[in-house]
Amino acid sequence: MRWVLLALTASCLAIGCPAHDILVFLPLPIWSHYVQVEPIFHALAERGHNVTVCSPYPPKKRTENFNHILLGMEKWTDLMASWNPVDQFKRWHPVQMVPSGRRSAISSYRRSWVRMSYGVFLAPSST
Repeated sequence: MRWVLLALTASCLAIGCPAHDILVFLPLPIWSHYVQVEPIFHALAERGHNVTVCSPYPPKKRTENFNHILLGMEKWTDLMASWNPVDQFKRWHPVQMVPSGRRSAISSYRRSWVRMSYGVFLAPSST
């Protein structure tokens, strides 16, 4: 309850705050991340904040207090052209089952490093 009152008090105090300069740095060319947060940047700019975004994607719309710095993707494009995902997955083999029971699961974890990735247990191969 104390946190709720503190949050409400802070939000009431923030209503009369002046606008600020906001710098957003999104260097990775991952469109799904950028497209989700771009409307927030435009909303902040429309409310009087000076927003500067550094990203590899140009903005969809122009807003008065919104500045954009376009980052080049040449190095990323070169990296992706030389990357072979099949070579990356040759190092891993799926673990069929983790032994049941707390004690055997802990000892199994200590013997080999087990990683959870996309719902599949993976462990480094010995090769």
